[in-house]
Amino acid sequence: MDDLRLIVHSMEASGDTLGDALHRFRDRIEPRLRQGGVTMNWRIDGYASEVALGPESVLHIYRVLQESCSNAIRHGGASVLDVDVHLEAGEGGQLVIAIADNGAGFSSNASSAGFGLRSMQARARRLGGELTVMQGVEQGVAIQLVIPQSAFRVQ
Repeated sequence: MDDLRLIVHSMEASGDTLGDALHRFRDRIEPRLRQGGVTMNWRIDGYASEVALGPESVLHIYRVLQESCSNAIRHGGASVLDVDVHLEAGEGGQLVIAIADNGAGFSSNASSAGFGLRSMQARARRLGGELTVMQGVEQGVAIQLVIPQSAFRVQ
């Protein structure tokens, strides 16, 4: 049911801005996180809020966010998730969606990426972008999805 709702929410994003779509995602996921003792901090700059994407692109972004949150809690035991969405300044500015957590991080000797990570990377490629997963500065994991300007327009 959650997957079906996510797809429906992405279809509702048709004609909306990224800010509208992310607001719906946040409204949907934040109560569940709070129930689990997880705090989610959001920062979406005004320029990124006005980015227009099609429903399929919104679904890919939702799925990356959903998988990042799930991994941070399930595998990392995170209690805080920070989501930062901004549009890089200048010509050819890219849309950057960064998710960082305060969980346990991951083993540097992990031999292969799991299905969830491979799926997120495939979604980034479908957006024409790139997904980077890094060990956090002190602990946790930092995920960055970068989407080129050719994949969206600013309203």
